[in-house]
Amino acid sequence: MKSTTLLITVFFAVNAGLLLSAFAVQSDAQDAKIRVAVVGLDHDHVWGLLSDLATDPQSEFVAIADAHPELVAKAKPQVPAAVKFYTDYVRMLDEAKPQAVIITTENDKHLEIVRECAKRHINVSTEKPMATNAADAREMERLANDAGIKLMVNYWNAWVPPSHALFHRVKDGDIGPGSSCSTGTKDRKRLASRRSLLRGYTIPRRMAPER
Repeated sequence: MKSTTLLITVFFAVNAGLLLSAFAVQSDAQDAKIRVAVVGLDHDHVWGLLSDLATDPQSEFVAIADAHPELVAKAKPQVPAAVKFYTDYVRMLDEAKPQAVIITTENDKHLEIVRECAKRHINVSTEKPMATNAADAREMERLANDAGIKLMVNYWNAWVPPSHALFHRVKDGDIGPGSSCSTGTKDRKRLASRRSLLRGYTIPRRMAPER
C-alpha cells in the first residue's frame, strides 16, 4: 500500500527550521539549501514566518506571490532584496523554481495551489485549516501521493506531548471514547464551519501518532 505523504509538521508559524527539516528535499549536496517560496500574504502567520525564512540557514528564500499591493509593500522591507515578488503564483512556480512552497492564502485557494505544486513536484506546507471541506482535503492528499511530494499542515497541536498522551489514553480505553470536540472559538460562523468539516472528515488511521 502506498504510504501517505500527508504529514503534520511541528511548527507554529515562527520556526522555519523545523518546517524545512520536515521537507527533507533531495538535493545534489547534503548541505544544499532548500529553495522556498511563499504563496499569499493573507494569513496572519506569514508575518512571523517571513523573518524566519530570511534568516534560516537551511533555506534560500527565493520568492513571494501575492496580488495585493498593500501587502506586498508591507512584506518587502521584511525580506532580503533578492526575494522576487510575483502577482501570479503559477508564473512564480515556473520561474523561481522553488523546492518547497508555503501557502498562506485564503483557505478556499489551498486546493488549486496544491494542484499546481503537485504538477511540478514541489513540496507544500499549508496553513490550517487544510481545506474548507472534506472532499478538498482528500483531493489534496491524493494529489500529493500521486506526485510523490510532501504535504504538511501547520497544525502543531497534533504532535505535542499532551496530544500524544490523550490519544493513547483514549486508544487504550483509559478514559473511554471521545464524544465531542471543543474548537476554542466564540465565533459562531467559524464554529459551525469547523463542526461541519469534522462531521465530513475522519483522520485516516495511518495519520495517527505513533507510540
